[in-house]
Order: sequence, then C-alpha cells, then structure tokens
Amino acid sequence: SRTKSYPAFSPDGPFISYESEGDIWTVEVATGKSQRLTTDWRLDRQAAWSPDGKEIAFVSDRWGRSNIYVMSANGEREGLRVVTPDGIGGANPVWSSDGKSIVFAAALDEHFYSRGLYNISAAGGGQPQRITPTDDARNSWPTFFPDGSRIAYVSDRSGYLNIWTMKPD
Repeated sequence: SRTKSYPAFSPDGPFISYESEGDIWTVEVATGKSQRLTTDWRLDRQAAWSPDGKEIAFVSDRWGRSNIYVMSANGEREGLRVVTPDGIGGANPVWSSDGKSIVFAAALDEHFYSRGLYNISAAGGGQPQRITPTDDARNSWPTFFPDGSRIAYVSDRSGYLNIWTMKPD
C-alpha cells in the first residue's frame, strides 16, 4: 500500500480526499472505495473542497509551472481549469464560504522571504488581489471561519509564528 497524506473531508462528509502517488484521490467513507481524481505525472497536492462539495482546488506543477487548478469532485476528466495566471504559482488554497473565490499563499513581491495571502476568482481568468500587508512577513495556511466572516492564517509578522485573523477583504 502506498503512502497516503493530507486527508480532507468533503463538506457534507461522505468522502475524504488525500494525496498518494503524486495525485489526488478520494475514498468513500462508508464503503472504502477509492478513486484516483488526477493522473498527471507531475505532483498534484493540497486538495481543498469547494463549499458545495462539487469541485476541488489543488496545486500542481503540470506544464512546468506551479498553478492552482480546480477540477470536478469526480476528477479532472470531468472538468479542469487553471485558476491562477501563468507565473503566479501558489500554495495552501482554500475556498471562500460562498464558493466564489479562493485564497492562497504566494511569494509574489520584492521581499525575498515574504509570502502574502491572495484572493482570486474561483472561475479563473482574473488577477489575484493581495489581502495581507506588503512587508517581510511569511503568511500561510489560510482558513475561513465557518460563517465566512474572517480568515485565520499563520504569520511571522510579530517576529514569531502566530495565528492571526482578518476580514476576507
């Protein structure tokens, strides 16, 4: 059996997504039946379910550059789109509560160690908007409060790694 990592429950609970063999898989909790959702030879990782459970965002370096993609919860063959523009990359994607946008971490400014949080349309085709201050801080692992009113994230803005919160805008 191959290593399985980064499990995440679907919003309503019947499935768990996970990473194995460089791809994203799901397993049905009730039956144990697994399904491979991605089949690219590059690494697909950091799966994040949409609030309605119909789509999954993930990070991949397919086509030689890292981007955030969204696929159908049934797999990339039933629907796949790139969300971030070329050269943007990104990590730790998380969906907004309404499913209209994705927040992610990326190193896109002139500060060498800086990593900001950005918001982009889940539909793709737009430009990401930075939502953390432009400074030397490393910001990562965003997650939305259940009601969507705030985002919690990890930052070293104070000189130490702490959990911070902010409004989504």
